[in-house]
Amino acid sequence: MLAGIGTALLFERIRKPGRKAALIIILFAGSLHLANQSRLAVGRYDCDPRNPYVYAHPGRDVLDISNAVHRAAAASPAGLKLPVEIVFPNHDYWPLPWYFRDLPNTGWYDSVDRNAPAAPVILTAPVFEKDLVRKLYEFPPPGERSLYVPLFNRTMDLRPGAEIEAYVRMDVWDRIPEHFPDSLIP
Repeated sequence: MLAGIGTALLFERIRKPGRKAALIIILFAGSLHLANQSRLAVGRYDCDPRNPYVYAHPGRDVLDISNAVHRAAAASPAGLKLPVEIVFPNHDYWPLPWYFRDLPNTGWYDSVDRNAPAAPVILTAPVFEKDLVRKLYEFPPPGERSLYVPLFNRTMDLRPGAEIEAYVRMDVWDRIPEHFPDSLIP
């Protein structure tokens, strides 16, 4: 509204037709520039951390993460009751609770709980990788350790700056390669 009032005042004060034509060209060029910025902000850069208007917006990887965990559950004998362990500092795992609301055996932790049995699928922040390796391979006695493999072959982000790592127990992994698209197979 303020831009409209300012434009109207400029048109009233400018009397020469040549200057009015120049003003129209400048305003038109400015409008095209703003329209292009708007198109980029809501299109190409809608989830990009370089976009200053993105506020903790879930990235596109969240759908891939959800699909991969659900495919692992579908391939598992437990189905949707497949235990999933999610470990993020300060319980900062949003929006995963929304996407995993149909998985009732999902555990939400803010640190690696070495006393809890390891779930067949584990999603964690990279800061917990060492603690998770200790939980999986140092604390269980020999003969009770399971091999875990990465669920993804690339870096995944919940939101800009919130990287996530995912691991699946080998016995579950052996059942799911035929269910995964090639882009998610490590």
